[in-house]
Amino acid sequence: MSAEAAATFVLCDGAVEVHRRVEGEGARVGRGFKVFVHYTGTYQVRDEQGTATASGDFGSSHGRGVLSFVAGSDQTIPGLDQAVQKLREGDECTILVKAQQAFGPMGNPHGFHGSGKAIPPNADLTFELTLCAAKGKEEQAAEAGTAPSYAEERKTAGNASFRAGKLLSAITHYQLANEHVDEARKASTDPSPDLEVLKNNCLANLALCWLKLEKPKLALTCCNEVLERDASNIKALFRKAKALAMSKDFEEAERLLVRVVELGHNTKDVQRELTVVRKGAARAQSEQNRFLSGMFNRLEKDSEALYSEDDLKRAQEEERKAREKKCPYCDETVEEIQYARHLIKYHSGEKKDD
Repeated sequence: MSAEAAATFVLCDGAVEVHRRVEGEGARVGRGFKVFVHYTGTYQVRDEQGTATASGDFGSSHGRGVLSFVAGSDQTIPGLDQAVQKLREGDECTILVKAQQAFGPMGNPHGFHGSGKAIPPNADLTFELTLCAAKGKEEQAAEAGTAPSYAEERKTAGNASFRAGKLLSAITHYQLANEHVDEARKASTDPSPDLEVLKNNCLANLALCWLKLEKPKLALTCCNEVLERDASNIKALFRKAKALAMSKDFEEAERLLVRVVELGHNTKDVQRELTVVRKGAARAQSEQNRFLSGMFNRLEKDSEALYSEDDLKRAQEEERKAREKKCPYCDETVEEIQYARHLIKYHSGEKKDD
């Protein structure tokens, strides 16, 4: 490990600090390098006296997948862009970015790179970051021509990581494989159908990783992307069904599993998942019935608590009196519905005295 292994860099007139804990052994990042990073981010808002008034986290790539951008191309916030150009592949560090080099007084309601976790105005950001890979322009250009083989290598590495239980490592490999496939498709005027198959396989494997990590929404995103291109993809249909079941959408999950069976893939795994889904649906219906029954019982008890027996009798008596009319001839009280009959029967032809 070199003397620079543990080092601190201060950039942008003190608005950015890089505290490197572990120095990597890969390429040093320069302008135009494509970098792949994992991070966990937090923010802090301070008043004019420097007292923290708000803090929180703004997300992590470990729950979403590796973040990639080209250094020096304004694809991320200025402070982070400057910081990574002081790093090399494999570095582990803490990066502090003041608000003026992040999102400033506007903040970001959509979150860092669309994470969905809002960053308030004037927030200073802290990144716990690992630079997983860095590729120079020449390497990027060379890979554009050999992207399919690189993608296959990454997919194979992802499969090995998955079998070893290293899910986050597997996710990184599959995402990098997808990057290579996309590069190859852009570089070719007539992309091979094999590239689409490779991308679908990587996305389906990504979905499986997200399911293992209990991230059904991310799994659904991967499956939907596959099914947009191949509506009969068995892996995507099956894993989407599992993600839906995990999200308690048992009806749609069962529909997709039945579709898998109709496509001729009636395996033990599919039948086992169908059983799980149907039991889940029955359990959900039973819970709903218990909830409704309990709600009605509570309403009935609340009603009894609100009104005593005497209250109910008084209400019934008032309701009865409201339906009565007094006869102007004999002063007898008669129910309204019987009033006309009473007049005809007992007072026909009589005239009321003024």
